[in-house]
Amino acid sequence: MTGVMRRRPLKQPIPWQGAELGASSTWRMTLDESAVDELDAALESAREAEPERLTPATFPLGRLASVLADVRRELAKGHGVAKLSGLPIERYGTADLARVYHGLSAHLGQAVPQNGDRGYLRTIADRSSRSE
Repeated sequence: MTGVMRRRPLKQPIPWQGAELGASSTWRMTLDESAVDELDAALESAREAEPERLTPATFPLGRLASVLADVRRELAKGHGVAKLSGLPIERYGTADLARVYHGLSAHLGQAVPQNGDRGYLRTIADRSSRSE
């Protein structure tokens, strides 16, 4: 099977360069206190659920669900990238953080494994010693 390479510019905002992306705020979202409260309430209702099985119905969000719908549109039809900040990760244990991650992700689309182990999450930690 042969592929066809199109040599015309894409019209969507997906083909971005660093300076253009840096100048745009459409792909960045900061959780405010109210959004974090919604996440905490959803987490409480999903406390016993397996993270990978969470759905929008089992991880219910209020106003934040509509904000995440905007993020989903940005991923699918905008720049194709999104940054979510403001989540106070230090207040969650590993299992709860996985539930928050999967709960948020359930509102963005269907999760698929990202590695051969069929795993959805990996823990990444900076274990270097820094002397500053």
